[in-house]
Amino acid sequence: GEEVEDQEDEEDEDDEDDQEMQGYGDEMDEDEEGGDLHNAAFAEAQTRSMDAAVDAHYSTAALAGARPARALGGAGAGPPVLPPLDVSNVCPKAKIPDGLLDPITQLLMSDPVTLPSSGATLDRTTVMRHLATSNQDPYTMTPLTPAQLAPDMAARTKIQTWVASHPKT
Repeated sequence: GEEVEDQEDEEDEDDEDDQEMQGYGDEMDEDEEGGDLHNAAFAEAQTRSMDAAVDAHYSTAALAGARPARALGGAGAGPPVLPPLDVSNVCPKAKIPDGLLDPITQLLMSDPVTLPSSGATLDRTTVMRHLATSNQDPYTMTPLTPAQLAPDMAARTKIQTWVASHPKT
């Protein structure tokens, strides 16, 4: 008796949930362009949030006595660290070529770097996030440090050219 009532109550709750969910995705279908703009805005906000978290983490580490980031062209400090490209003025409807996307985050790279052992190109922020939990190349599992990250100048030039030809309107 009591088990049957519990089962019926659960079924009634499931029916209510189903009714609430009906039509939930319909609004997105009606305005696909708005959905694309929403997705682009969400991705941009997510990237800004992650970048702020990484910056906060590393500024805290610096205050705790960690070695400061290398300056541009520092002698004997490894490859230079270039300032990130400004990719914020890209048309949200533009289809970004796969070669300009970070292979892990699938976002337009602003600071492409090459990993020495795998030769893979990723955005520096992606690699730094990875290095916060592991000291290995994510592809080859060989030791990796921030000092080994080399700017991918060819990718950087392609990104600059593409960004300049796809401005927000």
